[in-house]
Amino acid sequence: PNANIVGRSGWNEWQIPLSDFAGVNPSRVDTMVIGVGNSTNPAAGGIGVIYIDDISYGRPTPAQ
Repeated sequence: PNANIVGRSGWNEWQIPLSDFAGVNPSRVDTMVIGVGNSTNPAAGGIGVIYIDDISYGRPTPAQ
């Protein structure tokens, strides 16, 4: 994933390949957590707003 995407202004599409979830059984997933920052050394204190919408899976959107 592109950690720098949270610093961009405007709407941004972030595609994560399904191969990143190798070994995950989708029928066992009942919660999804979205985080920003260092997951091994989390720290509070960030500022700003992030809106997340249209979470889906499927084929990539064709270039326009």
